[in-house]
Amino acid sequence: MLGSRHKPDTPHGQAPDSPPWTREGSATGELRSPTPFATTPDKTMANHRAEATYTAQHAAALASLQALQAVIEDMPAPDGETRINWGHVGSLVEINEQLGHLLRFAAGI
Repeated sequence: MLGSRHKPDTPHGQAPDSPPWTREGSATGELRSPTPFATTPDKTMANHRAEATYTAQHAAALASLQALQAVIEDMPAPDGETRINWGHVGSLVEINEQLGHLLRFAAGI
């Protein structure tokens, strides 16, 4: 048949430019490509950059949480000697509102 990608001598009717499918490495016996489709050099480089960026951002988020905890702990304690005023209240209200937004975002709500 003219224009067909199918070659009769290709195993299982596989197109000649298709990856060689195999059952090797498959725990369930399904057919798999020995080379995953996402392993082109550009995609591999992009994945490495994404992983490195994610690792750095993860560490930065944890550091920010520790810094925020230290700031809150340095604020006047509820039972402390500092007289609490509405400025202190407003600061904690703002912190809690912002934390609520972040928590909802992080939880996907």
